[in-house]
Amino acid sequence: MSWSLITKVANFVSRGSRKPSKMPSRAPGEDDKYELSDERLVSSMLDAVGSWPRWCHRRIDRYEPTDGNRGRLKHSIDMTLPSDPHFAYDPSQRGLKSSGDVKGQVLAPIAIVEKKPLHEFDVDVVGTKSVPTLTRRENERLTVAILSLAYARTLGVAVRDLDPLLIDALKHIVGNSDNAHEVAVALTEHGLYGEHDVIDHRLIGSKLATFTRDLSTGFIMYLLLPATKLGARSLVKVSYLWSTNSTGGIKWLQLLASAHQLYLPLTAPSDAESYHLEFVVPSGVACTVLTLPKGSDSDGRHAALQRNDTSAHVHAKFLSAPARDGLVELTSLGSPAHLQAGLFLTFTASVLLAFAAWGDPIGLASSGGSAVSVLLSFPALLFGISAARHGSTLADNLAMPFRVTVGLCALLFFIFAASPVLIATGTSLEFAWWFLALAASVGWLLFLVQTLVAFIWFLTRSARLGKY
Repeated sequence: MSWSLITKVANFVSRGSRKPSKMPSRAPGEDDKYELSDERLVSSMLDAVGSWPRWCHRRIDRYEPTDGNRGRLKHSIDMTLPSDPHFAYDPSQRGLKSSGDVKGQVLAPIAIVEKKPLHEFDVDVVGTKSVPTLTRRENERLTVAILSLAYARTLGVAVRDLDPLLIDALKHIVGNSDNAHEVAVALTEHGLYGEHDVIDHRLIGSKLATFTRDLSTGFIMYLLLPATKLGARSLVKVSYLWSTNSTGGIKWLQLLASAHQLYLPLTAPSDAESYHLEFVVPSGVACTVLTLPKGSDSDGRHAALQRNDTSAHVHAKFLSAPARDGLVELTSLGSPAHLQAGLFLTFTASVLLAFAAWGDPIGLASSGGSAVSVLLSFPALLFGISAARHGSTLADNLAMPFRVTVGLCALLFFIFAASPVLIATGTSLEFAWWFLALAASVGWLLFLVQTLVAFIWFLTRSARLGKY
């Protein structure tokens, strides 16, 4: 019996014994049922995305640091969705003449959001109980159709006449490939997909090139809203987790100045009539300034805060996407951790100098000094507990030098308290006391220098941020 015959028999037996797989029922939203490649829908979506500033009145990005290394990013979009029946999710509704006759749900493209997992994703629309979104498969299919139509309009041909390799390139760009951005750059700058010449790159305008590259790193977020939202002003709120670890590198001067600059990505700042950036200041630190790159207006770019302010707000109008992100600068100058470190360091240096100058090391060495050791152990224990980590990550990073300072004070007190027990001779004990007292005094002087540098950094923030 030949090997091929054995294989055929085995396959036949396998098919006969295998239970028929139960295919999941298609929930509302499957692209073959709702025709997401419908030319009417795709054309209206492309026009809507290209005219975001005309129907998106205001966009707000609100950053809220929470616990640990997490925060919450909230997008608020104040918009009036175009009165276009072609936005209908149900294809049978797209042929209606009036948007008021549309029933069910409509598609709303609200923004291009970075391609990444959106943990604890939440959508809220006033007057709407639940707001679903497209699935990933539906999203990619509709976005590829939109991008294909944009290229067809540029070339003056129908979508069906586009080079199949160009369509493959657009699918690659819209998909989740790691090299999607490189493919987008090669296509828009050289007209290449792999080694194939698929389009004359000189025909691709700057707006389409930017749109293509944006879709390589982000995706269009589509919401399914009630049809009553067509032509009506609505407020959409989208939120998800944001990692506060995505910060710029802390330079040594910033560390010395107790300052930390955090870069805040801007979501579609040029796709609205006005853009607003808000930052909630975590407890334990102060916000010295919140700033945006220069837009078409020169007002409202910088927001300096008072020390007791708990949030910062800044706004601008952008005709094109800015080249830089927003910037917030936090400081721990004058914070409870800063004041605590200064107080504990002053107390430590004063007590150790007093013992070194007027203490009796010879008498303590002969008696064992157990009473003094117990007495000095109390502030050492208190300082050690105070140096423990607490608060949000942003506040804790800025308070790190001060927590280290308090911890060193605790260490000096512990060594000082143990010295009468560990050191037998009075001369050696006196030398150890003076060494510890001088170390505390040098630390106190360095703390004063650090505070002065931080104060100068704070005073010169306007000159530094004016160049941003």
